[in-house]
This record gives sequence, structure tokens and C-alpha cells, in this order.
Amino acid sequence: MLPIYSIMLWYGYRCGDLIRWISDWHVYAVDSLGDVHGEKPHYSYGVVLANYDHAKVVAVFCHDTHGRILLNLDLTDCEVISRSQKVVDI
Repeated sequence: MLPIYSIMLWYGYRCGDLIRWISDWHVYAVDSLGDVHGEKPHYSYGVVLANYDHAKVVAVFCHDTHGRILLNLDLTDCEVISRSQKVVDI
């Protein structure tokens, strides 16, 4: 098992970072094998409130829902849009 500080460097989300993730798909398509794939993603945006790397969870204030949500980092690919200039203590 990796130490917690190594995992924190792996995910790299800090309080105050603006992130986005795919929350839904606008269009779905079916390939020749009958598998369904999302084609046009709908992104949700939010600000990181807390990073629980030991549990692989990020607490985010979501701009779409105007509320706090938890994102499971094993199931959700997040992208940092804007990095906070300094560490924010919330």
C-alpha cells in the first residue's frame, strides 16, 4: 500500500481547484457489435472543497446543482481546469 502522501501526489486535487467531470452524455451511438457508447459529453463543473485521497473521494461544490457532492475518483475521471494559486483552508 502506498503512503497517503504518494496518493495525494497521484490525484493532485487541492482545495480551491476548479475541476470538471463527465456527468452525462448528450448523444449515444451504437457500434456494429451493438455496444452503446456516449458521443457528446455533458460536463459538470465544481470547486474542490476537500480531498480525501485515502478514500479516493473529492468533496466538490457543484455549479450545476448548487450543492455539495462527493466524487468517487475510481469511477469518475476529473480534469483540473484552473489550479488554485495557494492552498485554501476551508
